[in-house]
Amino acid sequence: MTYQQALKINWVLDGQTIRGDYCGILVEGLVEDSRVKYGTDIQYRVKLQTPFNFYGTVRDVVLIDGSDVTEVL
Repeated sequence: MTYQQALKINWVLDGQTIRGDYCGILVEGLVEDSRVKYGTDIQYRVKLQTPFNFYGTVRDVVLIDGSDVTEVL
């Protein structure tokens, strides 16, 4: 389902798998935490299914803004 469809049900996506854009890289992983940022945007801490190297550091967890989420699986 799309992110917009999922938001109509609940903005807390803990335990669900999502796809999104992290600094131009398409990532997929399990949401460990959902929080409301200052203002109205939502941010998710995502444990990646496939870690990747980003500027010399292997990332296995990333923070993704709700506006960068493309799909809820």
